[in-house]
Amino acid sequence: MESSAQKSGSSSSPPNQEIPILAEASSAPDVTSAYDNIGPQITSARSITPHSPGVQPERFLAPMTDPRNTVHIILNQKVYMVHRDILCHYSIYFQNVLPDQRPIYKKLPNSNTKICIRLPLQSQHFYLPPELQTSEQVLDLFMAWLYHGARFFTNRTVMAQNFIQLWVFASRIKCAKCQNDCIEAIERCRLRDGIIQTTWVSWIYQHTHSSCGLRRLLVDQCAWNLSTDYLLENPLVFPPQFLLDVLVATRRGLSGAVLSADHNVSAASGSSLTNGTYERLARYWVGDVTGDFGEQEDGVCVERRPLEVGREKT
Repeated sequence: MESSAQKSGSSSSPPNQEIPILAEASSAPDVTSAYDNIGPQITSARSITPHSPGVQPERFLAPMTDPRNTVHIILNQKVYMVHRDILCHYSIYFQNVLPDQRPIYKKLPNSNTKICIRLPLQSQHFYLPPELQTSEQVLDLFMAWLYHGARFFTNRTVMAQNFIQLWVFASRIKCAKCQNDCIEAIERCRLRDGIIQTTWVSWIYQHTHSSCGLRRLLVDQCAWNLSTDYLLENPLVFPPQFLLDVLVATRRGLSGAVLSADHNVSAASGSSLTNGTYERLARYWVGDVTGDFGEQEDGVCVERRPLEVGREKT
């Protein structure tokens, strides 16, 4: 856990204690004002670490008043300013492409106490490459998620198609937590509106690989809630692989191998997710290290395909 500058040299300090010191930055305009429309400013974030399962230690973010603590992500001439620490904490992709903020350790004279100093890095402008291009609306939603978490997804003005596109974007930047929150949000939208995003099936199949959780979620939703007549009357709407996947999911469901009656839930039940629903959605989640990243389909790495932003396949 990082903290602001602390005084050291106390004789009561235990041996080999590391005292983190974060260099304070000079004053500058507060760039968090760019996100005033999505809620209160967040100065820290909580996350689960592998070393303390079930515990959510507080992670202090460096002052955003200094541009050296931020990354400028540029999309279509629009600049998004975000904390480098929180971006790299959630995204494996940005961990690899952004410079590492390695700490400097100093040992106090005549003492075993170590001082950990982290200096702010220089400001960096990052232009999204073709495989990460998305709509400004989706990137706005991702930035809101970074600072507010999944609770922002309960906003009724956010539609399921936004979460679908955000899931694909999150898969490209290897942000498993955002992908899993999108899965819950998509199911919540189905329960709320009673609508399955069938017009996005072709787009999903073009931009994801065969075993990803987003595909399997849409397949199971259709297998348990769409009528046979609808599938027969609209054969050109769906790719052949999707129809085959629905057939397999239906067969497994009838045999009780995979699905349960909990899938067959109408909008009348409301948009809240029960404990049983959360357990069911876990089969579509992505792990923190391994998951739906960069798998091959038809000899092409799916995550390298440029996104066709916001286009529904009909």
